[in-house]
Amino acid sequence: MDLSKRRIDRAGEVLRASAQGTDVGKDVLEEALEVADHFRASHEGALDQARDDLLGLSRHVSAREFSDRLKRVDTIRGKLAREPSLKLSRMRDVAGCRLVVASLATLEDVTARIIYGGNGELVRVIDYVGKPRPTGYRGIHLILRYEDRLAEIQLRTQLMHKWAQLSEGVQSIEVRETAAGSGDPTARWLRDLGEVLALHDRGETILEEVQSRVASAPLDLVQTLTVRWRS
Repeated sequence: MDLSKRRIDRAGEVLRASAQGTDVGKDVLEEALEVADHFRASHEGALDQARDDLLGLSRHVSAREFSDRLKRVDTIRGKLAREPSLKLSRMRDVAGCRLVVASLATLEDVTARIIYGGNGELVRVIDYVGKPRPTGYRGIHLILRYEDRLAEIQLRTQLMHKWAQLSEGVQSIEVRETAAGSGDPTARWLRDLGEVLALHDRGETILEEVQSRVASAPLDLVQTLTVRWRS
């Protein structure tokens, strides 16, 4: 199949419009889905190489949790809808690997090993540890190019990963992104929790005021977690 940049981006625009509720026509949508699926599959080589890089460079890490995946087409559609200016051909995390390590020092060590010793071409370093996302998310994202496809490597400490798992359990990504800058009590609590866990990672003192806010979880959050725990 022709996977020219123009065709990929045209398919991305169709998927975005469809995800936003526009009727693009059955045949047009089916063609766009087929192109997106082939584009997704074309990242398998980059995923394999990123996996080999990450596991090879982190063999010295004793406590770790590894995962990898190709982003599903429906997830690609959702991201295109959330980011109106994003071109499908430039989506950097179709192929993704994640490594969870025990400490901040280990995270910094693995980051340096990948930057200076990896086989991929380093495209970008996104430091969500030094500058967390408005939601409270923390981690290091490394974008690398393997041949002609991008792959994203995510690095987190165990506490960063616990925060991410919890936030994903109580709020969808769409809600987290839109609520981050508002007065939503759950979003505010997640930011406070992220700060507390970051202080734990750095071995720093936690202010009583912040501890108190984290200890007082919003009622809707408690109810959500209770339902998930029972199910």
